[in-house]
Amino acid sequence: MYSQVKRYIITHKLFQAGDKIVVAVSGGPDSMCLLHILMRLRADWDLTLIAAHLHHGLRLQADQDLELVHKQCLAWGVPLETKRLDIAQLAGREKRSLEEMGRICRYTFFGEIMQKHQANFIATAHHQEDNAESVLLHLLRGSGTQGLRGILPLNNHLVRPLLGVKKAHILDYLHHNQVPYRFDDSNADVGFTRNRIRHELIPLLEDVYNPQLIRSLNQLAEIIRLEDDWLQELTRQLWKEVVTGNDDGLTLYLPAFCQAHPAAQRRLVMAVCERLTGKPGWEKKDIDSVIRLGRSPGSSRYLGLKQGLMVYKVYEQLCFTTRRRGHAPFSYALTVPGEVLIAETGERISCTVLHSADPRGHSGVTIVDGEKLDMPVFLRSRKPGDRFIPPGSSHSIKLKEYYINRKIPWQERERIPLLVSAQEKIYALIGQEVSEEARVSSHSRYIVAIKREKLNS
Repeated sequence: MYSQVKRYIITHKLFQAGDKIVVAVSGGPDSMCLLHILMRLRADWDLTLIAAHLHHGLRLQADQDLELVHKQCLAWGVPLETKRLDIAQLAGREKRSLEEMGRICRYTFFGEIMQKHQANFIATAHHQEDNAESVLLHLLRGSGTQGLRGILPLNNHLVRPLLGVKKAHILDYLHHNQVPYRFDDSNADVGFTRNRIRHELIPLLEDVYNPQLIRSLNQLAEIIRLEDDWLQELTRQLWKEVVTGNDDGLTLYLPAFCQAHPAAQRRLVMAVCERLTGKPGWEKKDIDSVIRLGRSPGSSRYLGLKQGLMVYKVYEQLCFTTRRRGHAPFSYALTVPGEVLIAETGERISCTVLHSADPRGHSGVTIVDGEKLDMPVFLRSRKPGDRFIPPGSSHSIKLKEYYINRKIPWQERERIPLLVSAQEKIYALIGQEVSEEARVSSHSRYIVAIKREKLNS
């Protein structure tokens, strides 16, 4: 089995010579087998191993588990990191199941040890039966293909070197190499969902339907994993075509998005949600609601999702953001010439005097007639009821109406600096439009050029 695990590590490129690995060790047969195999690999591959053991505070035998792990790590020359937690208390406080709370605490602890030792990977002892259980569990929950992939051999910094072997092979290996281990009695408690699948559902399916169920489920997981990789690549290509990003979030261009295959739409929406929140596993109802929003008629619609994610439909765009709709109002005095740093938007507004009636060569810069400005002037965000006179017009219109007609997304509306007088007369929408009251003409002699630029982050 040692050679089989070694080939699996090489085939799936789990890690390489010289890597530093945190090994999750509970004291049970699987983790003790993993630690022993990696200990044997250590010399040939120049590996650095750190064992990590979390005491859950749930079982009277947990102290004996820790004692065994400590003794064997000392005998094998592997440094050991330990931590004690009251998982039951934490689960009650967080209103989570013991299974879920235990898993969260374990991986948080392993991550802390990985960071402390600047390790490359965390190795866990999942095997073929664990993988089969995960596939069935996700199937029963109505998971998509990502759940049916099962446990991944390599998932970011997590590696599973034993995923290609069965439990029976692990026990044989321990017996042959005289490696001590302890059994966790809680693994037989059918009060836990995974244990019921392990001890009741899988034996029933093997006895009545398929004696090779474990192998079949692992084959299914491998097939779906490969096909999912292919679909993920297609999703990345679609992302490049329809997704743009800004400081407020990510935006989907709806015409191209709606032409994509429904499966690609679902994957893309899920990828956007995960990117902004850092949380995987979005539910079907969430993804469906976003897609319905994109197909709905009209504009200025929105919905709120979990993790504080908001989705707005703005004309031909779906805008995803974790920032609530609204803005931090700002107002700054502007000297001419001079510059202003707008902290609320992270922008610099600078103005210079041209002393020329020919503003050509200043594309992207807002040009106003300085002699038409009632000084002092200010840069501020929009307010309810704002009006200005568009160029070529003699009548004012509502600023909101202008934004709607120009199809300017709401996020940008909140950020556009307005050049105004002390009496609230709007001279210009910096980067957008100049009012008729400040427009440059052939008779202009004192011209102010105003430039809007993003500060480096």
